Amino acid sequence: TWGRSRRALPTMTRVRVGTINPWLALSNSLDNDELRARLKVEWTNAGLVGGLLSTFSFPACVSPANFINFDSQSSLDDNLPRLYGTLMGLSFVFNMISAISSLALMGQLNLVPRTEVTEFVKENHSVILVPGLTLAIGGLLGVAGLCIATYLIYGAPVLETLSVFSGVGLLYLLKTQAQLMRTSKTMLKSQIS
Repeated sequence: TWGRSRRALPTMTRVRVGTINPWLALSNSLDNDELRARLKVEWTNAGLVGGLLSTFSFPACVSPANFINFDSQSSLDDNLPRLYGTLMGLSFVFNMISAISSLALMGQLNLVPRTEVTEFVKENHSVILVPGLTLAIGGLLGVAGLCIATYLIYGAPVLETLSVFSGVGLLYLLKTQAQLMRTSKTMLKSQIS
């Protein structure tokens, strides 16, 4: 497995540095079979997670909980339940687009001959990103809706506590990603020399 990971390391560096769309860079550096396998894994993951998130957001937009706040301080509190329903509805739509586009792209990929996968990626490089991008947008909209629900149900102190923990978690993830990038650069330099 070390031989495969040694070949993958320069590919990861070229993907990160060379282009905005990583699939274009990968199409230049991977053979057709490996590229097909990676696309299928990417779309399978996006489709499954998009479908799963849709099952959470659909009930929230069709029959939202009855958020009644008798201690409403402003007109903003009156509009928050409507905003919650809108965000969860948009989350449902984007997550379903992710799941459906994943299925459609895998169906198209299955029709592509084995020797032409690279050309398929180059001709459709912008469409290939749709499942992942719509999944990210749908996930963020769902999290925003859940933050509003948390505020409406439990009030500001619980929301502030969750925000602090979420911020700490995000900083930890960013720190870990930076450490991984430094490690990959060090490994790449040691391979070159």
